[in-house]
Amino acid sequence: MAILEGFNADEFWLTAYGESKLNLKAKGDFDKKLGINKSRGMWQINLVAHPDVTIKCAEDPVCSTAKAVALWKETPLHWSCYRELVGIFLSNACGYKKIAIPPVVWAKDDQ
Repeated sequence: MAILEGFNADEFWLTAYGESKLNLKAKGDFDKKLGINKSRGMWQINLVAHPDVTIKCAEDPVCSTAKAVALWKETPLHWSCYRELVGIFLSNACGYKKIAIPPVVWAKDDQ
């Protein structure tokens, strides 16, 4: 999906990895006042900011990735792990320093 949209596929998928370690049931951003985890799924989509996304969609890899693509088109800066990955936000909260990130080689049609 990322490649078809012209995104940097490494940044796209490493953002999801940083947000949730690709855990479809990940829960984050607990709001004491609301009593809920606002962000859900492997993309940690904030359900309060994006009320069109249901918990079921956020925890479904196809549905949440489709929503992530739409949000990424607006700006990948929605994700703190993207900001950390590209050096805008320096906290190591996403764990990129703890993993070895191998280069990904994408096959091209002309090869």
